[in-house]
Amino acid sequence: MLKKIARFPTYGMLIGILPFLILWNNNKTQIYTRDVVLSFLLTLAFVVASWALFLLITHSAARASLASALFFLLFFSFGHVYNLVQNKVFLGVSIGFVKLLAAYLVLAIVFTLLMIRVKKIPGDVTLWLNAILDVLILFNLFQIIQFELIHSRQAAAADAENPRASASATRASSAALPDIYYIILDSYSRQDVLKGVMNYDNSEFIQALRDRGFYVADCANSNYDGTVASVTSSLNYSYLTQSATLSNIEEKDLSLELVNNQIRADLAQRGYQFVTSKGFSSANDIPNSDIYLNYLTDTGIPDTVAQAQFTRMYSETTLLRIPFELHNMNPLRFSFLPDWLFMSDDQDSAIGYDSFWYNQTKYVFDSLERFPSRDGNFFIYAHINAPHGPYVFDANGNFRYTYDSDENLPYYTDAIDWLDKRVPKLIDALIADSKVPPIIILQGDHGAHVLTSGLNKNKILSAYYFPGNAKSDLYPTITPVNTFRLVLRDYFGRQIDLLPDTVYAKITNDYEPIPSSCNAP
Repeated sequence: MLKKIARFPTYGMLIGILPFLILWNNNKTQIYTRDVVLSFLLTLAFVVASWALFLLITHSAARASLASALFFLLFFSFGHVYNLVQNKVFLGVSIGFVKLLAAYLVLAIVFTLLMIRVKKIPGDVTLWLNAILDVLILFNLFQIIQFELIHSRQAAAADAENPRASASATRASSAALPDIYYIILDSYSRQDVLKGVMNYDNSEFIQALRDRGFYVADCANSNYDGTVASVTSSLNYSYLTQSATLSNIEEKDLSLELVNNQIRADLAQRGYQFVTSKGFSSANDIPNSDIYLNYLTDTGIPDTVAQAQFTRMYSETTLLRIPFELHNMNPLRFSFLPDWLFMSDDQDSAIGYDSFWYNQTKYVFDSLERFPSRDGNFFIYAHINAPHGPYVFDANGNFRYTYDSDENLPYYTDAIDWLDKRVPKLIDALIADSKVPPIIILQGDHGAHVLTSGLNKNKILSAYYFPGNAKSDLYPTITPVNTFRLVLRDYFGRQIDLLPDTVYAKITNDYEPIPSSCNAP
């Protein structure tokens, strides 16, 4: 019986499941498990139904498995191959999805002829194919399960170590302490980089901040050039371990440190409620905060954006890439294709990926303006997903669906143009409506990734609204690792020293520690 089971050609179905597991494994740090369930169920149903169809046609499990394996090889590889060859020229011919599809049709014919000629498949071949697929499936499953177990333990530890601020503590402290707004404008580069690299002048915005009492650090740098590393270091006001500063940094290892951050714990003891906004991915999301700003769930709409985004990403690696390319070429002509397939941001009938981030960003801005009128003290970590892509704002703040573009600069600067108008309005509301003058920190988590390189990736906008005498302690080369050390020392009487301002920049092939300096190139 065991021999029969081992020699049953399961490889014909396993080869259809493997591409999904590999994609999930490669993205496991960026997405929650709940968001891949739909894609997995659809894949499983498709694989089983296809194998059953081939069985009906061939009347042989062995031949059905061979046929389905060849079919799945073509179906699940098309998008990956297209990503490698699109817009490339071979022998003077540009390769598009139509030519690639023609090549795949030729391969399909060859595979069909091969199937017709094959009369019998040796049992040893089936045994080896089963074994190879079993090993690959188990390898990816093991890594996924291992990560999920670690992540679950980290989440449980974070919940246990971060009790919510008690109502009594909140009431007791609410009259005396300032609300703290830590506003991250994702990928907002420093003024000199905007001017020198992108020919964009934001001096009017910088002056508007200074006119409102902000200290703008002219030589500010982020300690790290990635979101999770940068924010984790800032919220814990400490550097990451040395191994985590290297180029092989794995942001999944920072999940516990990000969720269970030190400033959250310190301020909870003083009655502060911890407020966050929905993260760009599971790697920088803190959904167990006291108040969690999510445009969809807060308005009573199920949040399926990440699920749909993964489903689309997965679909585009398959032969389904063809309708996506047709839709991108001419959305109006192919508007009959269903919205759910494309998360159609250019259609009013669906909340797509881009339109979600447009609405989410506006919702966070609007929500922040209402916090001064709420009872209690709040530490608000508001991660604004702009000017980082998707580039959903035009210069006037209107929604603009931007198809994938190789030219990002105008979209990036349009987003900054809108932010430079929206942020002062928010600041005016926070200052005017707060009973106790608030602390406001406005920073980029890193510079513009796709438009800069080297140390320029670390050069960030960094501006501080510090009421009272604390403003005099700020200095031009400050980095985020010292942001909350200053807050705790100057406003809460904490005996804490500042750290050396070190920038981990990827100048060559690896990250190098560089002192933050106004003279850095």
